Amino acid sequence: KFTSFHAMAKTALNRLEEKFSSGLPGITAQINEPEKISPSSGDFFPYEEKLKKQYGKQADRILDIFSENPARMNFLNETFPVTEGEIIYFIRFQNCVSIDDILTRRLSISYVIKNLPDRDLFVGIVAGIMAKELLWTEEEMHHEISSYLNQSPIK
Repeated sequence: KFTSFHAMAKTALNRLEEKFSSGLPGITAQINEPEKISPSSGDFFPYEEKLKKQYGKQADRILDIFSENPARMNFLNETFPVTEGEIIYFIRFQNCVSIDDILTRRLSISYVIKNLPDRDLFVGIVAGIMAKELLWTEEEMHHEISSYLNQSPIK
């Protein structure tokens, strides 16, 4: 399973980091990671407790995604309290590669999304996030949107 391989890779990377924490032999320059906002800095995220209740220990991964770019905390739509960070979490850590997988299996909103007046816009926003994360071409993104909008539960 992908999750097993992910865990093994993370363990391997952690061991390498420990072994070479003082730098790799023969390399003098260190690569610095960009400064991140601390998820525990007070007003960092207004519904942090909701995330922790909904995602448990995985909430920290979403908070880390928010720290990469605080704009990822914004809701994608007023009707559903879903953020860009949550969509990215599903892609990175739950191996979601289709709009249907995210909206149907992870968020369980496909059956109610058909009633949204801005349904196509919402689906397009999700597809845009996925395209960035999965490096889709414009053609692949439009194909995924079309496939999702033409399936039976949301017609």
